[in-house]
Amino acid sequence: MAQGQWAENKAIETINKDEALRAIRYGQSRVTFKDRNEFLVYWERMHKQVLTYGKRPDVLVFEKSDSLDYPDDISESNEKKVMDIVKQSLAGLECRSSTWLLDKYRKIQGKDLNFTVKEEDLDVLIRWSQTYDNKKVYYVQFFFDSAFALSFDQIRQLLQFGRKNRDYRLKVDRKTEKNTYFIPVSKGVGFADCTEMPTLDCETLIDEIGKVMAIRTPQGGKYALSPEFVEDLLHGSDVSQRSLKNFSQQ
Repeated sequence: MAQGQWAENKAIETINKDEALRAIRYGQSRVTFKDRNEFLVYWERMHKQVLTYGKRPDVLVFEKSDSLDYPDDISESNEKKVMDIVKQSLAGLECRSSTWLLDKYRKIQGKDLNFTVKEEDLDVLIRWSQTYDNKKVYYVQFFFDSAFALSFDQIRQLLQFGRKNRDYRLKVDRKTEKNTYFIPVSKGVGFADCTEMPTLDCETLIDEIGKVMAIRTPQGGKYALSPEFVEDLLHGSDVSQRSLKNFSQQ
């Protein structure tokens, strides 16, 4: 969770340095609660929202000139109250982080690292996209030396047609214990280049029954947005309504 929040923060920070774009926090990622009852109420509200509107991406991206009056964070807002804001966005971002140096890994291992797409997220992200007239969604994968983006449209196409070409692997992720698609980052576009390396820290977390856990927490780091991503964001093609409908029925 800490790594995911770091990736969200880096995506927002990186986009907001661009003169023409703006990013705000949208997906629910709350991690602290007063007690179990507060957590259950929060989880039930999130569950109902996902069933109705789909899964919110972590971040929304706008043209800066169209979003000056919008708040920086709408993650705790009721969906009905922010629908007009969401409709104005260019795309949503699902943010992931990996504590690897991609370039070094490629040189030494001679192969790629991956975007990680949980199987259970596919239908609920499609539902969200359809709620907002097939709004574009990107998976953004941060490494310690770079970041890459892959549109959800392309992910759907790869899962439909890429099995013969071995464009992805489906297996149970050892960390999450969930069925996950592993798609090489070379299938995507550059999202950002690292200009200042992040560091890795550790936080101690004690749960409500007394278990002590060590949580890896990336700190800092600076990234410069890639023109390749901006071009894809503003001018990349969308999947047709028919293709989207066919996929959701599989």
